[in-house]
Amino acid sequence: MPEPVNITFYSPVPGSGANFLSVGFFQYLTRRQDHSVALYDCDYQYPLADSLLKVWLKEEGKVTVRLPVINRNQCILCKACARACAFHAIRIEPAISYITLDEERCRACHACLNTCRYDAIREKPGEIGQWRKYQWKENALVFEGTLQAEEFFAIRFIQQLKALPFSGRYKLVVAYSGMSYSALESIHNTDILIVVIDPAFFDTRYFDWILRLLKKNDHHPYVILNRCEVVNNELISWLFNNNLDILAEIPEVRLPGGMEQNAEYPAFLPDGHIGLEACFSSLYQFVEKVTIIPG
Repeated sequence: MPEPVNITFYSPVPGSGANFLSVGFFQYLTRRQDHSVALYDCDYQYPLADSLLKVWLKEEGKVTVRLPVINRNQCILCKACARACAFHAIRIEPAISYITLDEERCRACHACLNTCRYDAIREKPGEIGQWRKYQWKENALVFEGTLQAEEFFAIRFIQQLKALPFSGRYKLVVAYSGMSYSALESIHNTDILIVVIDPAFFDTRYFDWILRLLKKNDHHPYVILNRCEVVNNELISWLFNNNLDILAEIPEVRLPGGMEQNAEYPAFLPDGHIGLEACFSSLYQFVEKVTIIPG
């Protein structure tokens, strides 16, 4: 079975519109009805499925990591594990010959497990969050989840969420916004990276830094400009100087009644602007042009 085409929408600045555009393109692809599509939301703090789409829960499960467990009958209190732990999660009381592991401090790095020479440390599953699989339409699935542990576990959470199986044609990913290890992990292994920029939030130094990080991780981004009410000449010059292609320029979109649940995004924008439907049609043609679409 060929792998789905992975298209990731990423906002370097939170609130720039990656959710809005990814959900809109998701709806556009489902209307074509010739292939199945899935939307993976990597925002483990504010997932969008329940707020932007009327979906029903199809399946759910736990996101886990392997936590160490100390076998006190095997432990000789050599302190090697405590010295190896960078998070001070292991405490040894030689006076009473007792060793404890604080799971709230533990980061499941397995340094203690790899250090122990006496087979005194094993592993057990530890829950760090929950994932949910929703059905939107017959050919459309939504995957999202909620992190219920320390931020340190966010990368592993995103890895497991993105690994949930889907055998359709298009896999849309809403990346974690901003710039962090979570954001980098959520855009990892994508076929097409679409960076959504709101011109009002553009800052040359910040975006220079973003672009260096993306290129360092072998990403060539394409750009959609969102909420283009006023021309930002500094941004246009920056895009030109860095050879970044603009796939679309979208003006401010005001949905009737706000972000209503299950709202189909309007096909036409006011004041004679190109419609969102035309924007998504152009994006679809671009996707087919630059990727080998599974048959």
